[in-house]
Amino acid sequence: MSKSLQSVTRLTLGSDADTPNCLYLTLKKTRIALIVAILVILATRCFGGILNFRKYSSNEGLPDGLVRAMLQDREGYLWFGTQGGLCRFDGISFTIYSKKDGLKAVIIRSLCEDLEGNIWIGSRDNGLIVYDGKDFRPFTTNLDEIPNPNFIFEIKTDSGGDIWIGAKNGLYRISEGVVNRFTNDDGLPSTSIKSIYDTASS
Repeated sequence: MSKSLQSVTRLTLGSDADTPNCLYLTLKKTRIALIVAILVILATRCFGGILNFRKYSSNEGLPDGLVRAMLQDREGYLWFGTQGGLCRFDGISFTIYSKKDGLKAVIIRSLCEDLEGNIWIGSRDNGLIVYDGKDFRPFTTNLDEIPNPNFIFEIKTDSGGDIWIGAKNGLYRISEGVVNRFTNDDGLPSTSIKSIYDTASS
């Protein structure tokens, strides 16, 4: 970056004026676009060919074009949670799961596979659901311990097999069927947990 560009960036960071802020945002977007372009070029050279992208929509079999969750299970299947339902992709076609298959939820927000191969499904309209490969069943060990089960944003499993749930009203851990809730009283900066990352597995 040139000295003049650095000066403009520094000067506009703390400015409330519309023009400098717009200039800073423009410069920032230009830098991001340049970085993305460089990465695409490097990736193309590394793989020795042109990257091919294919778009999948409801025309190709998705239940809805708005995808909110993705998961690749241990068998290689791709699962997609959408605004209009759940589906599985085998590389060729989509299999849609709905009420006729026992899945009552429609708006799927999160997907996770546990150590036993069960698929955990977090929905906005029917709470937490577990799929064992045959049946969809709601998680009903004690729903009173999850006051707002419908507002589930994220589901993760750790190396010990515990299931972690990020919800609108806190962080939950399910260990051997026992549910524990964590809130501000336990040190969380917010009770609305929208994403979870396991640093032990990185």
